[in-house]
Amino acid sequence: MEIETPKSCRFIERVKERDKIGVWGFGNVSRDVVLTLVDEGLGKEVVFYGRPTDKYPNRAGAWVEDLKANALHRPRLIGTNFIDDMAGLDVIFIGVGVPRREGQSRRDLLAVNTAVVAETSRQIRELYEGCSSQDIPILIYMGNPVTAMTWVGYKVT
Repeated sequence: MEIETPKSCRFIERVKERDKIGVWGFGNVSRDVVLTLVDEGLGKEVVFYGRPTDKYPNRAGAWVEDLKANALHRPRLIGTNFIDDMAGLDVIFIGVGVPRREGQSRRDLLAVNTAVVAETSRQIRELYEGCSSQDIPILIYMGNPVTAMTWVGYKVT
């Protein structure tokens, strides 16, 4: 008698390498992720997106140029303020939202960050609309409260 392995226990065969990595958001956590990716030599290409502001139209690009000057491992490193540059990635770390302020409850933080994560997830969904399931990146949410933000991102995308 042959015992069949449940579908949930089977290994998923990944044909392609996950070597194009994106980081979405310009906060401390996102910058630390970029530093770690570069320091550890992970990914052949790292794209760092920071939303443009009036005061800093391409702060991610400027920050990446500083990093390139000091990086030991030098993957193709791109800092951008254009969402279209986030297309074609294999993995995207999403570090958007605001940190919890003094006196702010987690419920208050949830209300604020839900809108930010939902908007970012909508932009990612639009960017990858029409792609096959193999071409859609793995999304890793890093904003707090992380479980709720991951759920919001999952539902929107």
